[in-house]
Amino acid sequence: MNGLELISKFKYLQENNHVPIILITGSYDVDKQSIDYPNFLGILHKPFSVNEFYLRINQL
Repeated sequence: MNGLELISKFKYLQENNHVPIILITGSYDVDKQSIDYPNFLGILHKPFSVNEFYLRINQL
């Protein structure tokens, strides 16, 4: 199971709808608009900087 499959299963569990998700991936083939999850905050592509990671976390 990859991360996108996990997100699709995760969203159907009502107790998880409040959990924010940041997708971290080495692939540039991921379409941000195709991810249907209420608290999806975006994608970080590897390699990423610690500052970029902290900026996303601070959006929570």
